[in-house]
Amino acid sequence: VAALAPYAAIRITHGALVVGTALLGLIGLFAGTALALMRGRRPPVPAWILLMPVVAAVTLSLEHDGPSGAFWCYPFVVFAYVALSRTGAAVASVAIFVVATAMLARNGDGPAALRFFASLGLTLVVVNMALSTITGLRRQLTDRAMRDPLTGAFNRRHMDVCLADAVERLGRTGA
Repeated sequence: VAALAPYAAIRITHGALVVGTALLGLIGLFAGTALALMRGRRPPVPAWILLMPVVAAVTLSLEHDGPSGAFWCYPFVVFAYVALSRTGAAVASVAIFVVATAMLARNGDGPAALRFFASLGLTLVVVNMALSTITGLRRQLTDRAMRDPLTGAFNRRHMDVCLADAVERLGRTGA
């Protein structure tokens, strides 16, 4: 919200009312989602629906600003990986990657399209490598927290988790 607000104000004051208004709407959606999450509630708008105006804003920025509008694809990728499942984020990121590269190439700026293709492509590869590493480390940490290192037997933490699951299942299904 803080990053988009000045950009929206600049767009509106320079006469780009469509882009500025779209950004203000996006800021409102982000603010509502942030408030809900801070209060421990579900977001008012599911992340995949929130992604649609983000895609529209990035596309408008690409169309209106050309190569400098492509910089908005990078925060989009971060947003996608924070808000969506890893598969959903990968699909959304690859889609914006392909669309943005095609839009830059269509506008006749081949060198900028090539640089964008290489930099965002490398960013996507690095993000996925980092997430794979984090996922593996998290699995190892969870396993080490639940098992005795000498015997490999489950410990009390594992029993507590199993008991909590059983109590929850009893309340839900009576089993």
